[in-house]
Amino acid sequence: MPVLFTSGIILIGLLWYHFYSKGKVKREGAIFHWFALLGRHQYDELENELMTILKEKGLREGDPFDETVITSKIKIFKKPTDFDKVLNKVSDYFCKELDLNKEGVLHKFFQSVPDESIITLPGILVFHAKFKSVSHPSMKIVISKKPIEGTLPSGDYEFKKPIQICAFLINSDENPKQQLRMLSRLLDIFEREKIVKTLLKMDSHREIKEFLLQNERFVSIKLLEGTPQDTMIGKQLKDIQLPKDVLVALVERNDKTFTPNGSTVLVTDDVLTILGETKSIAKLYKEYMSYEIDKLDTEETS
Repeated sequence: MPVLFTSGIILIGLLWYHFYSKGKVKREGAIFHWFALLGRHQYDELENELMTILKEKGLREGDPFDETVITSKIKIFKKPTDFDKVLNKVSDYFCKELDLNKEGVLHKFFQSVPDESIITLPGILVFHAKFKSVSHPSMKIVISKKPIEGTLPSGDYEFKKPIQICAFLINSDENPKQQLRMLSRLLDIFEREKIVKTLLKMDSHREIKEFLLQNERFVSIKLLEGTPQDTMIGKQLKDIQLPKDVLVALVERNDKTFTPNGSTVLVTDDVLTILGETKSIAKLYKEYMSYEIDKLDTEETS
């Protein structure tokens, strides 16, 4: 009886497929696209589908995206500039930071490769490259208050002007999948609504980095007197009682941002960027980010 019942189900399924659903199946997708390259059923939305898959999968544990953002260098041009100046600044930085050859850096950013080394978004250009000698990811972000003038030095690249933000991401070619995941996360951020206007309003490197990190795993705390966090003022970072699974990643002091260590003494008006597990971050937010703090910040700004 079990065999007969199973056979009956299979038979009904085959009949249903043959007489009802066979002509209604629409095959589209990544795998079908590659086969269709040899035929006439190419799926034009392959790139969007693959990017969507990457975004849904997201970063993996161990992908150093947050660390790369924290250690990234940001250059803000307040006066008019051009692509030649931007590219010279960026290539000089990577030569010093990663011990790379300047011509090699520029060649990688503009070489014609299947995955495209330049990605264009409205008002934004994202450059990415991989090198054998690189041991860790590195990123440089350029923000120009005025539209960047001139043209790119090589290649027939079409992009929507004006361009005011350029991001450069370099990683090791031994980990191409990690590069794709980090690149996908970066693009996801740059696709936020009114992203260009938002970043152009920011002059603080800390604010820009916090915006790029923006998620439930970080909190920003300003040390003000007369608030719960004034107990941190005057103490070394190692002496402050914080949850074990959080890290003070950045400190902004007098409009300058730096990475602290255990002996860093915190002072009034320091702004701490703290990363960590969701529960601990939520606890810190509830403990320190009250209405009174927001009120004090507003009064100070005005």
